[in-house]
Amino acid sequence: MRIPLDRSKDRTRREPLSRQIQLHVEGLISRRLLAPGVKLPATRELARELGVNRTTVALAYDELVASGWARAHVGQGTFVADQVPAGTEAPRPATPRFDWTGFLSKSAQVIAADARRRLAYSQVPRPVPGVISFAGGMPDASLFPTDAFRRVLNRVIRDEGRELLQYYPARGYPPLREYLAGYLLRFGLEVRPEEILIVNGSQQGF
Repeated sequence: MRIPLDRSKDRTRREPLSRQIQLHVEGLISRRLLAPGVKLPATRELARELGVNRTTVALAYDELVASGWARAHVGQGTFVADQVPAGTEAPRPATPRFDWTGFLSKSAQVIAADARRRLAYSQVPRPVPGVISFAGGMPDASLFPTDAFRRVLNRVIRDEGRELLQYYPARGYPPLREYLAGYLLRFGLEVRPEEILIVNGSQQGF
């Protein structure tokens, strides 16, 4: 999590570092860039990333918990609260929200759904041990984590069942977009799930 901090020497003209961290995290939560229940970085980890004392981050987290923005569990960490404190309003984002709607086809805008994924090729060559096939620009199939993918797929089928057979929003699977928003936040990219567009491949992306 990248947080811009004012480190000017004149402390009378700037907020304490712990207060700056607190306010920045509050802004991320109120703008839903940090979803309810998300675990905040460990104090040691965030302190090292920001170049501040661990106590500074701990003070910020204590204030977040005290004001209702977060909840702490001993031995587990600090998490975003399930509900934002009453009376708080999301501040206006510093950058305009990017809307993908104008880039979608009319059909996609009407039905708000993607076409089902199809095989790019009618026949996919079987992987041969010791041979990397560059046919069709496809990656080495042996590198794909088949077992992990199977476990995740089974879990999704178990949780969502028949809903998987329905159309999903044209911008992509909502839970995946929410996850990507949180993942990108680790690299300082503050984007909302609705600003993310997931495509089926490079051709659809262009």
